[in-house]
Amino acid sequence: MAINPGLLTHWPWERLGSFKYLLYLPLVANAVRSAMTPEGRSRDNFSLHILVLAALRYIQGQLWITVTSVHDIVKKHQVQTKGMKFDQLDRERDWEDFILLQALMLLAYQFSPLCLPNHAVWDWRGLVITILWHLGPVEFLYYWFHRALHHHSLYRRYHSHHHLSFVTQAVTGNVHPFAEHLSYAVLFGSTLIVNLFLGTASLALIYSYMLWFDFMNYIGHCNWEFMPSWMFQALPLLKYLVYTPSFHSLHHTQVHTNFCLFVPLYDYIYGTVDKTSDQLHLAARQGTLTELVDFVFLTHPTDPLSVFHLSFGIPSFAAQPYCRKWYIWLLYPLALPAMLLLWAFGSPFTVEEHTVDKVLAQTWAIPRFSFHFGMTSEIGSLNALIERAILAAQDKGAKFICLGIHNKDEHLNASGALFLKNHPGLSIKVVDGSTLTSAIVLDKLPKDASEVFLVGVEHKVGRAIANYLCRHRATEVLAKSSSYAFESLKKSVPQESQHKLLDVTCWNLQAWIVGEPLRAMEQLHAPSGACFYQFTEEAMEETRPDCSYAKLPAMRLPPEYKGIRACEGSMPRGVVQASHAGGILATMENWNHHEVGNTIDVDKIDAVMRAAVNRGFVPYY
Repeated sequence: MAINPGLLTHWPWERLGSFKYLLYLPLVANAVRSAMTPEGRSRDNFSLHILVLAALRYIQGQLWITVTSVHDIVKKHQVQTKGMKFDQLDRERDWEDFILLQALMLLAYQFSPLCLPNHAVWDWRGLVITILWHLGPVEFLYYWFHRALHHHSLYRRYHSHHHLSFVTQAVTGNVHPFAEHLSYAVLFGSTLIVNLFLGTASLALIYSYMLWFDFMNYIGHCNWEFMPSWMFQALPLLKYLVYTPSFHSLHHTQVHTNFCLFVPLYDYIYGTVDKTSDQLHLAARQGTLTELVDFVFLTHPTDPLSVFHLSFGIPSFAAQPYCRKWYIWLLYPLALPAMLLLWAFGSPFTVEEHTVDKVLAQTWAIPRFSFHFGMTSEIGSLNALIERAILAAQDKGAKFICLGIHNKDEHLNASGALFLKNHPGLSIKVVDGSTLTSAIVLDKLPKDASEVFLVGVEHKVGRAIANYLCRHRATEVLAKSSSYAFESLKKSVPQESQHKLLDVTCWNLQAWIVGEPLRAMEQLHAPSGACFYQFTEEAMEETRPDCSYAKLPAMRLPPEYKGIRACEGSMPRGVVQASHAGGILATMENWNHHEVGNTIDVDKIDAVMRAAVNRGFVPYY
C-alpha cells in the first residue's frame, strides 16, 4: 500500500478474492452467443479474441515468473542480489489484475459505437503508425507523467506502492494502485484508438501490441540482465531506443533517475539518465565467474503437484503451505509431463538461496518424487543423483550439505553413510539433522510422562529417543518392533536403564511417539485423548477427532533469515523441517563432524537444542 493512499487506490474487485475471475463471465457469455446466433456469426467474435488474448497474457506472465525464478538460469547475471520477502510476494500476488481491467475495457469498446462489425486480420499501415505513435506521444507523455508521479504528493498517495519493491521480479511492473492503472490504460490504449480512427486497426495489431507491451514491461523488472553488451557496442544508438533490465533496476534503487517507459531517449534529452547505467549493465553481463555457497539443503519434490509450490512455480501457491486443494488438481495435466521430463533428463537443481548470520545457504532438489524412493529399481539412480549433488556442493565450497526428506532413508544409503564410504576424503560434511529432530520430539513430550508407546524403533531417530528417555527421564518406553530391532535397541541402552524398555503389544497409552505413518485402523488402537508425537517425513492423516496430533519436528528460522520465497512443504512461512534447521545450525556453529549412519550420539541431543535456541531458532509447536 502507498504511504498515504489516495482516491481510487483499491481495485473494485479487491474484496472478491478469487471470485474476481467471475467477471470474465460476460465475455464468455458473449463469445458463446456470437458463436451460436446467425447475427453473431456475421461479425468477428471479438469477445472470444479478448479471452484468448487474456489467456496468452496470463501464460506469458507465468513463463516470465518461472524462467526468472530458476536460480541456475539467472544467478550469474542478476542485477540486484538482495533477497525478497513474503510481504513483497503478498503485495504482488494479484499482478494479473491489469489483464482483467483491460479485458473489461475491451468489452466496453465492443459494445460502443466505435466498434467495427468486423476487424481486419492484418494491416501493415497499422504497424508503422503504432511504432511512430509509441515512440513519440506515448513515450513522451509517459516520461513526464512518471516524473509527476514522483512528485511528493502523488508519490505518497500512489506511486510509492510500486517502489516498495526495491528488488523487482518480472511481474512487479504490473503492480500499481487502481488509479495508476486506469491512467496507463488510457495512455497506452491511445495507440489502438489512433489506429481505429485512421482505419488501420486490426486483430493482429491488438494482439501484437498488447503482448509486446507486456514483454517489454517484464524485461524492465525481471532483475536478470540477459541483453548482451556486444549488441550495444555494435549499434551505439540502440541504447537510446531500448532499455535493459539493469537500466530500469536503477530507477528502483536510485528512484529519481531513468524514468522512461521502454525508450531511454527522453532520459538522455532531459538529463535524468543515471550515469552508472552503462557500467551496471556491463557488470551484470560479466556476472560472477564462480558461485560459492556455505550450506546446501538437499530435498526433492514430494508429489507431481508440489512442483507448483516451488519458488519458480506459481507464487501465490508457493507462498502458502502446501495443501492439495481442489483447484490445484486442475494442473495435473501440466504436472505429469514436468515429472516425466525431470525423471528422464534432470540433474540436481537450485530451488532457493537464503542468507543468515553471514551464511549463504541454498536449497537444492534432486529431480525425483517421493514415490521413487519406494521403488527398488530406482535406488541406484537416486544415490547417484544425491552423490552428484554432494560433490557439486563441495566444488562450490560448501562446508555442509544436509540430506532432507527421503534422501537420507536408511534403506537407501544408510542415512548418508554410503557416500562417506564411496568418498572417504570428502571435505564437505554430510549431515541429516537427526539429532535436532530427536531433540524437538523430546522437547514436545511432557517431562512428566511416565510411559510412552514408541512406533518406529527401526528408525535412528526412534532409537535415539528411546535411548534418551531410558537414560535421562523416569519414563518407561513400550516399543512396538521386531524382536531383532528390539534386541539391538536394548544393547544400546545402559544396563542400569534397560528395565525401562519393554517390548509389548499393549497400545493403550496416552503418549504415542510415531516414526512411521499409522493407517486409520492402527490409530484406532489409541485411547481417547491420546497424542501422536510424529517424526515421520510426511504428516500422517488425522483420523481421530478425539486425539491430538503434534506437528512434525520443525524450527522457526531466526528473524534475520532472508531470501525465502516459498513455504517448505506443509510448513508455514519461515518454518523449516528439523533436518533443514539442523544443517543450518551445523554450518553456523562450524561443527567438525559428519552426522550420518544409523546411530545418533544421545549425549549431544541437549547440547544441540541449546545451540539452536541460542542461534535464534524457535521450536515450532
